[in-house]
Amino acid sequence: MTMSRRQALALMGMAGVAAMTGGAIEAHARSLGLEEQAASQTLKGSGKGKPSSGGAFVSVMDYGAKGDGITDDSAAIQAAFDAVPPGSVVFFPSGTYLCGIAPGNNVECLNIVKEGIHAIGSGVIKRAPNAQGFLLRISANNVIVDGLTFDGNRGAAGVADGLGTGATLRSFGCVSGKIMNCRFLHSPTQHIDLGRETHRWTIQGNYFESFYRSAIQIGPEAADLEGCHYNVVAYNHIKGDLPNAVRTSNGIFFTSSATTQAHDLKTCDHNVIIGNVVEDVADVGIESGYKCRFTVISDNTVKRSFNSAILVRDNHYTSIKGNTISCRTGHTGSVKQGIYVDGVSITGDAAPWTSAYCVVEGNTIKNGEVGGISVIAAQYSVVANNVIDGFSNTNGSSGINVKSGFVRCHNNIIRTYQFGIRVSLEGNRPLSNVLEAAAIKDNLIESCRHGIFVDSSSVAMELRHADITSNRMRQLTHAPIALSTSAAPTISNCRLFDNQEVDEPHKQSDSQFTSTKFITASSGIECEAPDIALGSVVLFDRYVAGIVVLRADNNETAAFLTDGAGNVTPIAESANMGVAGGMKPYTLEAESGSFVLKRLSPDRKIQFIKATLL
Repeated sequence: MTMSRRQALALMGMAGVAAMTGGAIEAHARSLGLEEQAASQTLKGSGKGKPSSGGAFVSVMDYGAKGDGITDDSAAIQAAFDAVPPGSVVFFPSGTYLCGIAPGNNVECLNIVKEGIHAIGSGVIKRAPNAQGFLLRISANNVIVDGLTFDGNRGAAGVADGLGTGATLRSFGCVSGKIMNCRFLHSPTQHIDLGRETHRWTIQGNYFESFYRSAIQIGPEAADLEGCHYNVVAYNHIKGDLPNAVRTSNGIFFTSSATTQAHDLKTCDHNVIIGNVVEDVADVGIESGYKCRFTVISDNTVKRSFNSAILVRDNHYTSIKGNTISCRTGHTGSVKQGIYVDGVSITGDAAPWTSAYCVVEGNTIKNGEVGGISVIAAQYSVVANNVIDGFSNTNGSSGINVKSGFVRCHNNIIRTYQFGIRVSLEGNRPLSNVLEAAAIKDNLIESCRHGIFVDSSSVAMELRHADITSNRMRQLTHAPIALSTSAAPTISNCRLFDNQEVDEPHKQSDSQFTSTKFITASSGIECEAPDIALGSVVLFDRYVAGIVVLRADNNETAAFLTDGAGNVTPIAESANMGVAGGMKPYTLEAESGSFVLKRLSPDRKIQFIKATLL
């Protein structure tokens, strides 16, 4: 039996028609002035905005809203929210809905108090003059806001910048909300402000502009017992007010509290910031602050922020990967950097999280005026595989600032900074005056003044157990590797080897060995002892001056005084280690410009040897 198209459509009903014809019904109905009916059929047919079981589909105009931009519609809209059962769809047709404080509300114009409400449509919800409350408060779980435009009416009578209850959309203590495909305009404070015990929210595909504090702020408050966890901020476009900003404002801001007293609270954990575009904000583009943990900041684009493009402070296990950053230049910002990881950002914090375990990987940074990437008092962090391109090699800038111990900095490409990589301590918050176990390896540094600069001119520093190896440099104007001269750092048991200026290789021998305290043996500070009689192994590939301490794997220790002419004087020989001419099975000797360990005995009494230069 065959069936005509008209019979098939009749059998399927309006929902099927909407599913088959996409937006055709909606467009045709709008041409007849029937937008509400068109939206109802299209949304129901597609599943988008479909009421939950037991829910209804209503228009705010059913409850008396005008949408003319003149009438105060807050009472009518609030009546719609209050009248429908949980899981209903409340639809806003095209129009501007002016909203003051609705009767019965406290510090909000509108308040959604029933679970699962979907507030959708193409209308504009605008704060009325002198309405000093949140434009929309969400006080229930599983609420969805989709497709609406919110206008905070910043600058109107009674709506001054800094209004404490002026956030466009406010929620706390609720879970699993969604804010999608909306436009947020003209807020006197934040646009979206999610606080205390906010979990599993999705903020996706929205547009933000003109805000006094932050476009999106998520973080616990004074009474928080749970923190804010598992939220996703994705694929939003945030446009700040620069160059005409009057207040420092962030694009996306996750935080717990700016005070040390709040640090015993739960914080923001396992939140994701991905795929957003943030431009021209008057402070920080994206911030994971004040003891957040396990934040993922990935694949965002940040342009021309006044201070850091991405700021991570007092974090644990935060990942910053695959972001594209173009920094603002020629301004007075205090932290003009691409990515800034700070482990002890709050003065007086009694329990700072100094072991940060943060990863900064695969980012592209252009024009960081002060620095490309800085890691300060954030131990056990990794900075790897980033491309960092500055714009001046004479302005005191650094491609990467390593200001913390136990940092791994490798496989980065750095161009056009005064210092490709600078190793130093931050003046107001060193964990101690020792920077320990930093590894700076396999980086490519081009068109800088110095390749790697160890700097204690501002803060006295001992560099201990560092490994600076296998870096490649080209088109430098000064020494590839240098130490500050006004206040030279102390170097203890550090390895410096195989760093080359590839276009002028002779500079390596002239400048790499400016400090007599580096260990420069190819095999590092620990190596295998000679495995055959009369064999030898190089400990230092040049004559070094100082005290050489040899520690063997059998727990023997011997000490010798050496000088730059190749002389070796015993200080304390051990049972098996001594100087040439003695009767010891192993001897420290000068040979062809190097200090070597030579084995004389047929019996192999030592397997491994560690050499330390004091």
